[in-house]
Amino acid sequence: MSKIHVKRNHSLGIEKALEDAEKLALMLADRFDAKYEWQGNKLVFHRTGVKGFLDVTETTLEVKVELAMLMRPFKSVVEREIHNYFEKELR
Repeated sequence: MSKIHVKRNHSLGIEKALEDAEKLALMLADRFDAKYEWQGNKLVFHRTGVKGFLDVTETTLEVKVELAMLMRPFKSVVEREIHNYFEKELR
């Protein structure tokens, strides 16, 4: 199992951070055919071979992803997409 962990500070406020998290989830769902659901301020997502969450607080966004063995070749792609999105949205 391969893991991705990205945590970023932000000053967006909780409402804007939740909106941005929803946009990220929609992008990942579209690109990687993932399903997701909100559990409070935590967005939980999954698809065959991938599971994880995006936890949103007043000051941080934290993503943890676990990739099954067959999905390991996609680790750098997924991680790059997460970093790129945060770079763009958390300026």
